[in-house]
Amino acid sequence: MTYWIRRNLGIVSEDEPKEPGIVILDVRDLRDEANPPQNIIPKIAAGVWLVEHGMAVVVQCQGGISRSPGIAAAIIAYMDKIPFEDALNEVQDKVRRAMPEMSLRDSIKSALRTMNEQHLERKG
Repeated sequence: MTYWIRRNLGIVSEDEPKEPGIVILDVRDLRDEANPPQNIIPKIAAGVWLVEHGMAVVVQCQGGISRSPGIAAAIIAYMDKIPFEDALNEVQDKVRRAMPEMSLRDSIKSALRTMNEQHLERKG
């Protein structure tokens, strides 16, 4: 089952059938633990770009509990310029079982800080 968090952003587990016309953002290569920012940033950036260009995006991991909700929350946090935990609350309101591992959350927050710093440097 696809869990839609927003009109064009959702999460799905690996074994769920995919809906036609939806772009899959596969995050199964991330670990369900600490990850270096250089592994997370491209996932967030791709998701942001796809959503901002009007595409329906589903973030996919193995079980749809930790990695995909975490990256979906990161996409929301970056786009809306809100704290990661606020974005995660939005995800958890739609997907009750969403519970990213703490070390993954810390890695995502670090990646978001890096992305925001790089954005400011480009503007500055």
